[in-house]
Amino acid sequence: QQLKVLNETLEQRVAERTAVATRRAAQLQVLASELTRTEQRERRRLAQVLHDDLQQTLYAARLSLGTLRTRLEEKSLLETVERVDELLSQSIAQSRSLTVQLSPPVLYESGLAAALEWLGRHIHETCRLVVDVEADPKIEAESEDLRILLFEATRELLFNVVKHAEIGHARVSLTACDDAELCLVVADEGAGFVPPDQKVDRKVASGFGLFGLRERLELLGGRLRIEAVPGRGTCVTIWAPSSRGGGSPNPRLPSDRPASAVVSAGSSP
Repeated sequence: QQLKVLNETLEQRVAERTAVATRRAAQLQVLASELTRTEQRERRRLAQVLHDDLQQTLYAARLSLGTLRTRLEEKSLLETVERVDELLSQSIAQSRSLTVQLSPPVLYESGLAAALEWLGRHIHETCRLVVDVEADPKIEAESEDLRILLFEATRELLFNVVKHAEIGHARVSLTACDDAELCLVVADEGAGFVPPDQKVDRKVASGFGLFGLRERLELLGGRLRIEAVPGRGTCVTIWAPSSRGGGSPNPRLPSDRPASAVVSAGSSP
């Protein structure tokens, strides 16, 4: 009778702790989603401020400068006005670029595939990194939170290539693993590094952070795998729920994914 009572008590405690763990996991997932949404709201707010306030002020300054130019006759003053006008023009161009970088309209208007293609062009124009993008336009992330996270992760991974890979070429692919998952790969054949699973490399893990990225992906139902060999390149593969199938809140470990789902940069298929 005592053993029976103890067993029932144990089962009750296990059930209570399981319920608490489930509740906390759900809370963490909500917090991860809210964090992503909050970050993006702030980006969009800053982009709006730049567009509505700063750019309008700079335009007004250029107009006033143009009026002043028509009234000046002294050559040295005209040259000074021209230089100021050029600086204002550069400031407007930089403000426009920053506005788009903070909150790319294509991400909300055209979906993840179009946003990745835009990102590849943007990285090439600003960082001189050639990015081959292969993205299926029919593939979309399960939620807006996840779409934003995947886009920001891709941008940070490409910046890592620019900063650390010592190579001028990278590739990005977005494909469907099945009806429930998408597969996003960012790879290069550059310097490579020791993966953080084996050794913490603060230089490579800076910025958005591979560790933080992995944790946030897992909270939103995704997962990440890093394959890197010093001198032979790096390949980061992300699996995430797709809107076509809804995804699973408890995804399988990468070990049960077919080997063909990942292309390891700088190594034989």
